[in-house]
Order: sequence, then C-alpha cells, then structure tokens
Amino acid sequence: ERVNAQRLALRHHLERHPSLEQQEELNECEEELIGSKLYTMFVTDIRDGVNSVVSAIMSLRLKYGEGYPIVVFVDYIQLFVKSGFSKREEIEDASRKLKLSALEFSVSVVAAAQVNRASASQAGEGAGDGMPRAYMLRDSGSLEQDADIVMMLNRPILQDEAAPPELMNILVELNRTGPSGKTLDVKFLPEFQQLR
Repeated sequence: ERVNAQRLALRHHLERHPSLEQQEELNECEEELIGSKLYTMFVTDIRDGVNSVVSAIMSLRLKYGEGYPIVVFVDYIQLFVKSGFSKREEIEDASRKLKLSALEFSVSVVAAAQVNRASASQAGEGAGDGMPRAYMLRDSGSLEQDADIVMMLNRPILQDEAAPPELMNILVELNRTGPSGKTLDVKFLPEFQQLR
C-alpha cells in the first residue's frame, strides 16, 4: 500500500484513510504492480532472526519460479541481533546469509543499516565534507564486505542550516559493477516519503 501511495504521490497520512477517488487510484496502481511480475517483500518484523527471512526468500522463489524478479527490503539489518549473541557476530551472520540467499535464489536484497553514531559525529574529519561513509556502518565491517552496492544518505541541512531543506545526497560508496564515489543530489519530499 505504501509503495502505491508513493507512486501516486499521496501524502503518507492519507494512505491510512484515502478518499473513494484515492482508493480507486490505489487499486489501479496495485493491479499495475501485480501485472508487472515483480514481487516485493518488506521485512520490518525480524524478531525471529535472519533464518525466517531466508526461509521466506526460498519459499517465494519456489512459488514464483525463476522468471519472476523478487526484491526483498530489510528495515533494518541491526534488528537481527538476539540476546545471547554479540552484535558483531549476529550482524555478520545475517549479512552473510542474506548475501548467499540472494545469490542462490536470484533475489535482490536491499538492507537498510544504521551508521555508528560516534563515527557520524566525526563524519568528514578526514575528508572535510561531513558526509557519511561506508566504514561508518554500525557494528560490522561485513556489511560493506558482503554488499555489491553501498549507498549512504545525507541531509546537508543537518551540517549547514543554509542548505535547502529538501536537498538530500545519495553517496555511492561502493559499486562492484560500476563507478563508485559518485554523489547524486535528489529532492526529499517528507510528506510523500519520496526521493525525486
């Protein structure tokens, strides 16, 4: 529903109580998405750990077959930590299992991750630009090691009050299949939860 609301540029507070006209637009958008043969899975409740996500990925691939693209969104990978395990070990295990599942089942996995706050507060000391960097990913270097692409989001207004409030930078820190080190400037629309 959220994806459809974003595609229609409905404000996020309207998606819970859309008007009749908006609901019709949402229904049409959902039919288009179903017809596109792209299956998306949003993982926000990961209390059962990474194994439940891997099982879901395997089930989806068996259900839809090889010709059906699947994208899995994990929000966010540090939530895989369970009591009794060190954060670093648990995140390394989750990162490795997601990577292996993506390769084995031909699935794209997009995993959100937190930045280490101490590193973030010192951001740019070496580079002098205040931008977040891949080495700042919290609790594990394996995230950077296992990823094919690492992109960082930056809100310039947090470092410079004179910056446009809607400006957001996407920094391509790692790209194993293309150029790295690029910065894309996009417009952040918080009322739609969109980047344009």
